[in-house]
Amino acid sequence: MPSNTDFNTYGADRQAEIISKLMELFKGNERFHGAANVVGSTYEEEKNKWKPANIRYEHRILAEIDWRAHLSGERFIGISPLLDDGTLWFTCMDIDKSSSGNYDFDYDEEMKKITRSELPLVVYRTKSAGLRVTIFFTEPVEADLARRRMEQMAAQLGYAGCEIFPKTSKVGERDGKLECPNWIFLPYGPTQDKFSDQCCMNEIGNPMELYESVIYAIRKRITKQQFSDLFVAEFKAKANGKANGKKYPQGVWPEPPEDESYADTVDRVFCDGPMCQWLIARDKCTDFQHNFLLNVASFFMWKYPQNWDIGLWWVNINVLRPVGDKDKFEELVKSLKHRRERYEYTCKDQPICDRCFAKACKNQRYGVGSSNGMDYHDLGITVMDVKPQIFFVGDDRVCCTAGELQSLKAFRARCLEVTMSFPDMMPQKEWDRIIKNNLEHANRVNPPEVFKTDAKELRIIEEWLTTHIISGVRAWGQEFLDGNIGEYVKVRMEEKRIYFKPKRLLTAVRLQRGSVEERIMTDFIGNKCVEHRQGPGIREWFRYTYSIGFDQFNEETLRHWFEPDKEDDSDE
Repeated sequence: MPSNTDFNTYGADRQAEIISKLMELFKGNERFHGAANVVGSTYEEEKNKWKPANIRYEHRILAEIDWRAHLSGERFIGISPLLDDGTLWFTCMDIDKSSSGNYDFDYDEEMKKITRSELPLVVYRTKSAGLRVTIFFTEPVEADLARRRMEQMAAQLGYAGCEIFPKTSKVGERDGKLECPNWIFLPYGPTQDKFSDQCCMNEIGNPMELYESVIYAIRKRITKQQFSDLFVAEFKAKANGKANGKKYPQGVWPEPPEDESYADTVDRVFCDGPMCQWLIARDKCTDFQHNFLLNVASFFMWKYPQNWDIGLWWVNINVLRPVGDKDKFEELVKSLKHRRERYEYTCKDQPICDRCFAKACKNQRYGVGSSNGMDYHDLGITVMDVKPQIFFVGDDRVCCTAGELQSLKAFRARCLEVTMSFPDMMPQKEWDRIIKNNLEHANRVNPPEVFKTDAKELRIIEEWLTTHIISGVRAWGQEFLDGNIGEYVKVRMEEKRIYFKPKRLLTAVRLQRGSVEERIMTDFIGNKCVEHRQGPGIREWFRYTYSIGFDQFNEETLRHWFEPDKEDDSDE
């Protein structure tokens, strides 16, 4: 039974209006859309959430009938924000964990924080009870611009490291065809007992009525120029802070003048430092104060080596809320002065990690970079669920195996085959950390039908067998079909099996399709085909061959193989 009763309470005209406006808001890639079933959903204990059944691609435009089924609670639909020309009509960030590290959101507090930002954000609850923070546009916007600004926005709101959609700025290609970029489930889908109410929230965190929320989102749309202008004031503040900072002697903490506002002091003393510290200081630090103070000390010891402790005391009194304890502060300063070197920034720890804006931070004079601290890498990994898995990395969609991804040296080589960009060398331990962090946020996709495990491999082996079987039938006729003649392929009609030399097949796959698909094909042969070493009927040519049954191919393919001349006659 449909579970989303809100939509079903409206009359036909209002339902049509709602669908029309949602299709206007969630404009996405028209080559395909995502879909999933409610029946058969499974519970993932590790993630503590339900997963819809039969998640799949449907290679057609998302239609009104699909929206109607989704809104009525009959099934899920999804859309990719990224268009084939590299633009989009909406972008969003997914926040799956609260600051406490679990899914237990205080929606009231989260919405207060988002509302204070005065950003034109529309916030939805997801089917896993997380948050999807969305911006809608009145015109197409370049995905590259949207991603950069959303990363900055995530750091400003304390959601750094969250998933941002689209995950790439351009649509990749594979075998000369455009790929299907990452897609998201759309709001207002099925709820039942398994999935949370996927609603839009008002400014105090309460669910909005469906029609009201659609109108609310329509009114929140902005132009490309308005989107760019969102950060003008912030850029000016940083520029003014840097300019004012130059008025003071270098290496010395400058005591704030009496007529200088708190905001101007923060902009001035934190300029050129890690972006996270500046963002936290602007809003005051209320949690994980010791770690914040330790990171600020590391920055101040670098920028203000002559009297950094005086500046740190100002932070302890003015930035920490509640005000930092005097005894603990003195103990911290004493321990820092006894160290020969300053502490490195602890980018992975709270509250720093929630405000991390790594791309901007690396451009700061005293920010985090490859030479002075922990570097953050957003690889944008997409995992294709075939066996073995295939990994696509970054905007250039670098395709690699698990081994090539795990080995930095091998990954750098794969990058050079696709693009001129590749990561710097680093210790393997550091690369492992980066891979682990990115895999936690990787997008897992079920491949299109032609790429699914078995379907793709069957298509490849069918193409290879076609050439050998048709030439064998025409050259040797019944002898070939009786398994008596054949160089790399022989057919035994009474067994309804096709025997082949695996090395010849795999060599052809490697030369035509590359090493990744050769490995996939090797796995397919080992698991789906029958190996013949020796025994009754297994001698000479048949030793160390594999065979596959007729039942793996459709009737049309079998007729094409075994009666090629009749097929040619009928075509004429």
